[in-house]
Amino acid sequence: MVSSIYRKCEINVYQLDGSVNTGNSGGPLVDVATGRIIGIVSRKENGLNELFNELKQAMKKNCEIMQGLSDYHIAIGGFDAVQAIRASLDNINALIPHIERSANVGIGYAFEIKQIKKDISLV
Repeated sequence: MVSSIYRKCEINVYQLDGSVNTGNSGGPLVDVATGRIIGIVSRKENGLNELFNELKQAMKKNCEIMQGLSDYHIAIGGFDAVQAIRASLDNINALIPHIERSANVGIGYAFEIKQIKKDISLV
């Protein structure tokens, strides 16, 4: 679904009412009424990708630190804090790819095919 259309540098840009997954850029935007291709899909990242990358790097670093502490145990009333931190890191690491996949962060846009055809014919 197209949620809005605006002009940018003499070309119509369609904002899609949905996100675009990595790898979908370059695919067709099809008018379901006519079956014709009206645009080429693109993806615009937002800041969430950067935050996920920072989270993954922080988790990797924390896991490396914890690996170096593998022989250490801190027991408080029968509770081993080091083991609890290790378990938490393992759980978060297991969740990260699922959250990242579910939190599709690519805002969908498509560029009008008419202008693209004109630009290609000039080359």
